[in-house]
Amino acid sequence: MAQLPIIEPSSEPPFWSVWSYGWDTKMPNEHYDWSNHNRGPHQSVCIQYNVQGSINYIERGHHFTVTPGQAFIFSYLEDTRYYLSPERDELYECLWLNLHGAGLREHWHYLRQQFGSIITLDEKSPTLRSLKQIYEMAAPRLNTSQLVMATAVYRLVMQIADDLHARWQRTEPPVDQAIEQLIQYPTGTWSLKSVAARFGVSREHLTRRFNEKMGISPGQYLIQQKLQRALILLKETTLPITQVAEQSGFGTSHTLIRQMQTAQGMSPTEYRQSQQS
Repeated sequence: MAQLPIIEPSSEPPFWSVWSYGWDTKMPNEHYDWSNHNRGPHQSVCIQYNVQGSINYIERGHHFTVTPGQAFIFSYLEDTRYYLSPERDELYECLWLNLHGAGLREHWHYLRQQFGSIITLDEKSPTLRSLKQIYEMAAPRLNTSQLVMATAVYRLVMQIADDLHARWQRTEPPVDQAIEQLIQYPTGTWSLKSVAARFGVSREHLTRRFNEKMGISPGQYLIQQKLQRALILLKETTLPITQVAEQSGFGTSHTLIRQMQTAQGMSPTEYRQSQQS
């Protein structure tokens, strides 16, 4: 008897999508307690918005109270938990989306690591508007295409990032915002003086705080980061030296050559040749 061919299941589309969704209402004293330690699927993340009532959220041993008008974000298969107090006497109502797709966990991890897991959303917030829109789009009867849904979810994630960053800017000291600017965008063409002026701090204060936080001066840090990018571009591409200098943040090939000679003891062309031999 001939064996049937084994048909491999098609790979799951990497597009961002809605895995599940809900608009829940819990009465006073109704049980509601979720631990994310063993919940799946693996590539899923969640955002839950409090329409009314408060909920307790635990992350890495820290306890938070998420109030009405706030949302919290988390991933599955991690040590987080959220629950309603059994003794509460208020109605709890929430809107939640379980999002799925390649790379979403990495985006969630970055946002939470940088800005925290709780977002305050007012009624006119684009994030809240997108949450409600995606909730409606996810209904099977609408047959929303994968690409349309992926675009909507991407827009939501970027809006969440914008909301979290805006809150961070309102609460973080200006000098720490300046430091973050340098760390996040080391290939920028700005000067240390212009960054300090933009955030309303002195260059000396910025340099001192950067040194305390990173263990290196901002000037040294920026040169190191630009050199690292230049070395990768020289090794992995055939870009002209002028473009390597521009894309790595040195601006001119003369500056790149000088920094390469100091750090590597050779010119960019010599370094590229050494990597190709």
